[in-house]
Amino acid sequence: MKRFFIVLLVVALAAVLLPLNAVSAAPDRPVTPPQLKQVILIHYAQPDVLPDKPGKPPTPEPIYTDYALLGPKWASIPVSYTIDPDSAPKGTVPEVYKAFEAWDAATSAELCDNTYVSDPSANPSTSSPDLKNVVCWRLLAGYPTAIAITSIWYLDNTGDGMSSDDQMQDCDVIFNLKFKWGIDPDGIGPLQLPKGYYDVCNIATHEAGHVVGLDDLYAAVDSEMTMYGYSSARETKKITLEIGDKDGCSALY
Repeated sequence: MKRFFIVLLVVALAAVLLPLNAVSAAPDRPVTPPQLKQVILIHYAQPDVLPDKPGKPPTPEPIYTDYALLGPKWASIPVSYTIDPDSAPKGTVPEVYKAFEAWDAATSAELCDNTYVSDPSANPSTSSPDLKNVVCWRLLAGYPTAIAITSIWYLDNTGDGMSSDDQMQDCDVIFNLKFKWGIDPDGIGPLQLPKGYYDVCNIATHEAGHVVGLDDLYAAVDSEMTMYGYSSARETKKITLEIGDKDGCSALY
């Protein structure tokens, strides 16, 4: 009889513990991994800037303090990049380097690698990311008014689009060969460049701002800022960062 009760007790304990074991051994709920997503930022062209009328009194220079952040930024800096100078004006490589270094000077952080690579075989990765950052000149089909574009692949950690929790993975800057490109000799313009030509450093400084993590500004009050989303031929004012451009960079890094 005693043996019967022992067997019965073992069976009862097994009945209680079996569900507990089954629960503890159940697989965890699946976790969706972060996904790489792409955003393309378009830099639009405007007509040439008209000169001031003779005798017009100078207007006081405003203080430009606006900035807008894309959301994603680099988890690790400095950022390395490769320049493909094919189809670009002679002397382009140091102008692009100068543009990236302008953002380095805006913050104590070392944002961009001081040593760049010049490689005529480099290609942008607009269809799928290759985790290489390239600056190049191509004919941008489908972008008739785009002076340049910046293609950004970012890791969407939250699954809700671009946010401050996301990380940049791949940035490519593409200048549109539909437009004429030149280098202003003294960087102050606008009469040093031929009519209809766009200054490499002027546009490159704006695009480098996207690589850093800044978004475009479109309000008229921001028209003198580097991150203003429109540019004109013979323009060089974007080479010099305004207060808001620098503040946005400092806010990120």
